[in-house]
Amino acid sequence: MVAQRGIATFAVDGIDLGAFLTGTTWNPHQDDANGMPTVGALPMISGSFAVTLLSTLFALPIAIGSAIFVVEIAPGLGVACSSRSLSFWWESRRSFTG
Repeated sequence: MVAQRGIATFAVDGIDLGAFLTGTTWNPHQDDANGMPTVGALPMISGSFAVTLLSTLFALPIAIGSAIFVVEIAPGLGVACSSRSLSFWWESRRSFTG
């Protein structure tokens, strides 16, 4: 249903895919010079990429630092934490499955 409506936007309503991907204004209730709705997704697409990039830049040093800590500095702590987590998961799974 959702995919059908999305495809119909371009196939039936005649919205240009290039204008959709590169347009900077999102106002489907306003018509452009060609009489088509003004739908441009570039700000949303670039915003999504920016959030993804910033979250990666924030999380990557923490993840690498945690990995180095668990492997090089305190390998016993990593084994203890992972075995406790896995045993907790296994016990909770067994209680639900009977």
